[in-house]
Amino acid sequence: YLGIGPAAHSFDGKTRQWNIAHHLKYRKGVSLGRDFYEMETPSKKERFHDYLLTRLRTTRGIDLRYLQKNFTEFYPSFYKKFVRYLDTDLLEGKNNIFHLSEEGMFQSDAIIMELMRR
Repeated sequence: YLGIGPAAHSFDGKTRQWNIAHHLKYRKGVSLGRDFYEMETPSKKERFHDYLLTRLRTTRGIDLRYLQKNFTEFYPSFYKKFVRYLDTDLLEGKNNIFHLSEEGMFQSDAIIMELMRR
């Protein structure tokens, strides 16, 4: 995802960047061609958490095949907790892609925290 403007965050799959928050410093950095952001390389666990946080709340949802392929060390623990939600009205999905339902959105923080817990 790409964030544009002061305090915006971006992630390209490998590195996370965030722009400085102060709008005048941001503008000055952009106009002078100076760095106006900070950057970090998140761990695999942080990337797993980012995927859940940024996808479960959208209609794009999480792809179980993607999780199993790219986060093999976290998948078994995640899936044990995930299946408990399948028979509830908190998730919607098909073809291995799931997102929070409207009802699930009201409990999204608790659901996502549970799914991220190892």
